[in-house]
Amino acid sequence: MRLTKDIDFDRDPSLSLQSNKGRLPQMLKTAGANAGMREISAEITKESGTAVRARLAGRTIGGTDLRFEVEVSGRQRELNRQYIPVEMVSPPPA
Repeated sequence: MRLTKDIDFDRDPSLSLQSNKGRLPQMLKTAGANAGMREISAEITKESGTAVRARLAGRTIGGTDLRFEVEVSGRQRELNRQYIPVEMVSPPPA
């Protein structure tokens, strides 16, 4: 995962892009619900030969609008894990 303007995930090349596209909206809705989002929507906004982009939108419990752009990109081969920093992210307490 890379944190930039949007949230980027790398897809293992052995996983089908079409399978990811078909399941991505529901996975995002589930993740949003688990994070406490309300009025959740998720839609595919872009597709290329190697990537799928989606938008996750909703509200916080307090009513603040939230919007995230999420992209799942395929790579020709797996990235060298020694160059990928891992950052643990936890949601704020409810």
